[in-house]
Amino acid sequence: GNIGLTKIALINEENQTLQIPLESFNELLKNRDFLLQYNRRDSHESANKILKAASDIELMEANRRYQVIAPCLQGEPVKNINFPRRSIYYWLKAWRDAELKYGIGYIGLLPNYKKRGNRSNKLTTAVLQLIEEFISKDYESLKQKGKFASYSALCGEHPIFAEIAIHECSMGRIQQ
Repeated sequence: GNIGLTKIALINEENQTLQIPLESFNELLKNRDFLLQYNRRDSHESANKILKAASDIELMEANRRYQVIAPCLQGEPVKNINFPRRSIYYWLKAWRDAELKYGIGYIGLLPNYKKRGNRSNKLTTAVLQLIEEFISKDYESLKQKGKFASYSALCGEHPIFAEIAIHECSMGRIQQ
């Protein structure tokens, strides 16, 4: 079989190349049953940490990306018409960058979904303080109201909250 399409090449501690089927490699990743070795200790620890923290979905996506770029890593020209060339070149660069940084190109193919999106708070500190105060006095009282009743009371006292979606203010805090 062609390395990269059906098999993957690994180098053992004696510096010998071993070929294992991609299914076996995927199983090792899925079960987190591996230990990466690299000359630089900090890179080795970082790479292991990144791989062990990757979700199954991220590992599946990295495997899919690897299958797309594997022929290119073997020196074949980019010719996969099912993916944009820009994506393929991006994945190849990510592979090379990770190879330089960690000694393991595969790390560069992990999508890192956890870091996506704008997670910054969109409400001002004053509004957050008001919500916090209202929750502690009205919602988290001895006679606990329902979420909607508490939110309605907040809107009654401060009409500006009627314009803010319920999930944007008190709902997120109440569920904590």
